[in-house]
Amino acid sequence: MTAPNALHAPSHEEPEVAASVAEVERAGGPHVVAILVLRDGAPWLPECLDALASQTRPPDHLIAVDVASTDGSGALVTNHEGLLATVPHRELLTVDSIGTFAEAVSYAVARLPEGSTWLWIVSDDSAPDPGALAALTGAVRRSPSVRVAGPKVVAWDNPKQLLDVGYQLTRSGRRIFAPAPGEADQGQYDQRTDVLAVGTTCMLVRRDVFESLDGLDSAFPEPADALDFGWRAQLAGHRVVVVPAARARDAGARFGRERTTEPDPRAVRRLQRSATRRVALARCSTLAAPFLALWIALSSVASAVGLLLLKRPAHAWLAMGDITALAHPVSSLRSRWRFRRRRALARRDLATLFVTSGEAARHTWDKVQDALTPTRRTALDTQDDTETETGPVAPEADNLAILPSSFARRVITNPGVLATTMAAGAAGYGFRSALTSGVLDVQGAGLVGGQLQRVTTDAAGMWHTFRDGWHGAGWGTNAESSPAVVVITALSWLAERLPVVAQGRSPVSVTIAWLLILSLPMATVTAYAASRILPVSSWLRAIAALAWGAGGLAQATVQEGRVTAALAHVLLPLVAAGIVRLARRDGTYTAAAATSLGAGVVGALEPLILVPVALAALVLTVLGPGVSRRLRAASLLVFPLALQGPWLLRLTHDSVALLAPPGLVDTTPASDVPTWMVAVGLPLGASSLQALLTLPVIALAVISTARRPRSRAESATVSALGLLVVLGTGYAVLARSIVVDTLVGGGSLQGLAPPVMTAWPGVGSQIALLALLGLGLLGSRRLAAVVGASGWGWRRWLVGSATAATAVSLLGALGLGVNDRLDNGLSTAGGALPAVAVDQSRGPDANRLLVLRPTPSYLDYELVGAEPGSVLRGVTVPTAATDPGLGPVVRALASGTFDPDRPAGPRLADLGVGFVSVRGTADPSLIRTLDAAPGVVRLGATDDQTLWRVVTRPSATNPTDVVPPARLRIVTKDGALVSAVAVSGPHAQTVAAIPGGPEGRRLMVAQAPEWAAHAVVSFDGQPLSPALLVGTPAYTLPSSAGTLTIEIPALRRGWSYAQLAVFALVLFLAIPFGNRRSRRLS
Repeated sequence: MTAPNALHAPSHEEPEVAASVAEVERAGGPHVVAILVLRDGAPWLPECLDALASQTRPPDHLIAVDVASTDGSGALVTNHEGLLATVPHRELLTVDSIGTFAEAVSYAVARLPEGSTWLWIVSDDSAPDPGALAALTGAVRRSPSVRVAGPKVVAWDNPKQLLDVGYQLTRSGRRIFAPAPGEADQGQYDQRTDVLAVGTTCMLVRRDVFESLDGLDSAFPEPADALDFGWRAQLAGHRVVVVPAARARDAGARFGRERTTEPDPRAVRRLQRSATRRVALARCSTLAAPFLALWIALSSVASAVGLLLLKRPAHAWLAMGDITALAHPVSSLRSRWRFRRRRALARRDLATLFVTSGEAARHTWDKVQDALTPTRRTALDTQDDTETETGPVAPEADNLAILPSSFARRVITNPGVLATTMAAGAAGYGFRSALTSGVLDVQGAGLVGGQLQRVTTDAAGMWHTFRDGWHGAGWGTNAESSPAVVVITALSWLAERLPVVAQGRSPVSVTIAWLLILSLPMATVTAYAASRILPVSSWLRAIAALAWGAGGLAQATVQEGRVTAALAHVLLPLVAAGIVRLARRDGTYTAAAATSLGAGVVGALEPLILVPVALAALVLTVLGPGVSRRLRAASLLVFPLALQGPWLLRLTHDSVALLAPPGLVDTTPASDVPTWMVAVGLPLGASSLQALLTLPVIALAVISTARRPRSRAESATVSALGLLVVLGTGYAVLARSIVVDTLVGGGSLQGLAPPVMTAWPGVGSQIALLALLGLGLLGSRRLAAVVGASGWGWRRWLVGSATAATAVSLLGALGLGVNDRLDNGLSTAGGALPAVAVDQSRGPDANRLLVLRPTPSYLDYELVGAEPGSVLRGVTVPTAATDPGLGPVVRALASGTFDPDRPAGPRLADLGVGFVSVRGTADPSLIRTLDAAPGVVRLGATDDQTLWRVVTRPSATNPTDVVPPARLRIVTKDGALVSAVAVSGPHAQTVAAIPGGPEGRRLMVAQAPEWAAHAVVSFDGQPLSPALLVGTPAYTLPSSAGTLTIEIPALRRGWSYAQLAVFALVLFLAIPFGNRRSRRLS
């Protein structure tokens, strides 16, 4: 510590200062000593000194405390001419060992001469207005009870933005920011006077009060030291007021070794919140302190949890910071002890200075509304407040007849709307046959053919197919289902929320048909919206969106009923845009989560897409600039893979599941489609004219990439997209050489299908086309440099003509494609099931339909129940179910020979078969056999099928009752039929009340033997063990009445819960909450 240095001070300074004090007091004004604290404040100090020198009522004495400054701050004070002229007495104190602002002020006060009445505390990063000190001294003269006064504090760079007009606080120490930092100053707080405390910025305080209270407490960091001082002053009986007429600018450079106006705002805010709570703990009553500490702990945790639920992690982190106030009990106790005998007022006397709980709640609600209210950027938002009048203009420059376009006109002329309209028209015309056949009818059966297989179920049935350990059509299977089933289930569930859809015959099939038709306009919309990530012409974006959403590749996707590929086609542009967004500086974690969710869904539909997405995420995680961008990329690497659940394990060791999942197999021979057509994105081939009309789009995209990229980031993006074009095209060309299954002749495929199944080349074409269009749009950003800034030169004409020609060729190719119909391979009528059989399968008996298809060489059969099979065609999966006895019955029907002791009807009823249908060309011998079979009655015949019903049987215990063919039945110990048990779920799942019955009775389940290993059967909560009788599972029931429960747990319950938790987390993170401004601050 060094001795004070006198600045132009005469000898015998103290007597002269005392005389000056007396002279000022006799003149009727208070004697004011300005204490200026310096610490490397050269960026702001010149303005601060100018402000001090320009005061209309200058201070009578200036003491500058230079705390180890290394930027020449002391010299600036010494040599400032304005201060030399306006402030009669000046001192510079140099000190090195002071660590806080409070210590620096106390150091100066301790060296003041006797007689100084008022202290004006000024920091080197503040600048009071010329009339600030005059307004402050005027306030203390008008009201002698005022001992502390502070100005209205505004932002350093923008004096129209308020920072502080006194401190507003709840009794628990929660500070209410009114005004909010940055709020515009419109005089709304100019009537405020008495406050609990004011900040140290240009604070005016009476010296004797300052010394009696031991000054600012250095145990509390800024600005809590000012709050604590004001609170103590109030308790000691002194008024603290804010004087809005006095205004001071504050740069907000916190006092420390490194002065900056841009500290981490979250860290500073967290520290200030904690310090404010510490002050409240130190100033509350001793008895209330433990309860206040408990309240701070509970409220901070509750606030943090609530803010996390509102997706405000930064604010939640701030709220949790309040708990750190409890980590400083010693400093709070010391502060309380030092003030123990100086309180003159009871704490209840300060009640009016605190914010009430109601006001605090209203303030919180206002903040919530402000965060949730949508905001729109307008021209006024971007105007500069300093904009001036441009001067007179010619009268003809103000053409009042020019009005903004109407909303309808803007919509009609919007390129994206026009592209979507064209895609919708193409879809409608391409599906004209299906539309006229009633495909939109909610009571219909949807579409079948191509990759689509007939299913008759709703969203609940599809969910059980994915979840249950035993599921699927016929006798069932324990094979894991693809996550694509969940996507179709979710979309079907949403469709069932529409009127009447849930009451239809097959809501899932109807939903799939709607998705196929709507996929073309939806893909166009998503492509146009996703291209907003690039600042390019909206017309070029529309052309690219139309090429993606309704071009030859999109048409090939829907032509074969590939609903999973169609949905992926809709989502892929959004995922690509999300990857670009998270790699940019303005990316957000919400966008990263949404991209991860989209990538996870696309990965469920087309697993191969996970490979380029994971590689892109891995590269950004390792090489991306900045921690934030790497974390966002890491989320994209982890979440899409985690969303696949146990299916991910299969993808890692089963190449067929990766390359050719259901809906993505191909039966088209490679020789049927020219390789060059596959390479240009036409996996099904096309006419030569249509293929040639597709080439201009590709050519324009390639040409636009000819110029050199602007930056390294753009160069890396171009290289990555180019690599994707090459790899995607290569996979598309080679896909039909990847054999994934061999088709054995038989059934409906006999003589019609090729001998092998291969991977579908469209997945590679999607990757290549998406990357190619991205390259084209990225390259079009440099068109302005090519065509010139203005005028219609030859370059502009050339580029415009090329773009127009590309659009015309695209429309021509689109028209040729839909003219040949998109529903050629699809049908709305094939294979519809009898309505009576469908109703019975969904009823309490849950009986099945046996479908027989005679062929010249054998009898093909299929067992159809309420449980859906695979929606999409895929590789043949070996069944895990053993036939419990249906095969011998079918062979007996085919041969026309039956054992008289075991007729066909009862045997079918024991297997849960309630109806028999003969499809296709009628076999007279088979018809005669069924007509003559005991227990089977013909219901009728149509052009393509004949239907029989399996008759009911009497009950052995009550002959007046009849027992229909059912999935569950109870028999006596000797096998005599007793009754049927109602079923409430797929594959015999139920909760049913069972009356008492004979000893030794058994429950017979018409399921495959393997079903018993996956089902949990209990009676009144007691598990039952299975025993196989006549091929089907059987369970011995107690003779007493009770409740029978049969359930089929998830195949991998732990995985299911983990997958659901990951999905819920990603969905929660992906949903934006609040307006953009509040999300940026979250």
